[in-house]
Amino acid sequence: IVGAAVVAEEIEDRTITYLFTRPIPRAAVLCGRLAAGVLLVELLLGVGSHVALALLESAAGPEEMSKLPAGMAGAMRNAAMLGGLVYTVLFAVAGALFRHPMIVGIGYAFVIEGFVANLPGENPSMTIQFHLKSRLAGLAPEYEERMRHLVHHQVLLSPDDALQRLWIVCAVAVALGILVVSRKQFV
Repeated sequence: IVGAAVVAEEIEDRTITYLFTRPIPRAAVLCGRLAAGVLLVELLLGVGSHVALALLESAAGPEEMSKLPAGMAGAMRNAAMLGGLVYTVLFAVAGALFRHPMIVGIGYAFVIEGFVANLPGENPSMTIQFHLKSRLAGLAPEYEERMRHLVHHQVLLSPDDALQRLWIVCAVAVALGILVVSRKQFV
């Protein structure tokens, strides 16, 4: 929601022309609003995941399988925050490209991420979820053991390759967003 509102909110309210009449580059407007959106998402995900993981840890029973391996809670929090960054950037660009970015975002989340990410074969490699799973599971063998039911039919990437691909997705999305905002005529 936050990512989609980065540009789409200004377009919908018809106030984007006022922002673009200022003597600053259009790309700076996009990057500034995107940075603010990412900061908000990261803050919410950081606090929310900290609370959720603390509750999970406090509810864990004495059995070994109910506890997370050492350091996995922090790795899960980092993966959630990385996912928040990538999704915010993607949906911000969708806000610049499409008239109704929330519909596109919800469609992407349910069809691509929800369905394709769980298919066997190479299909899941087209999703952000796959790369986040690869990153998290590859950080330590005990993390992969805990995640085995989530990745049982997938051949995961190395954590560094997954991270590199996520950064490439972000960079390409930001470049595309800058190109669209710089060239598109907003009426």
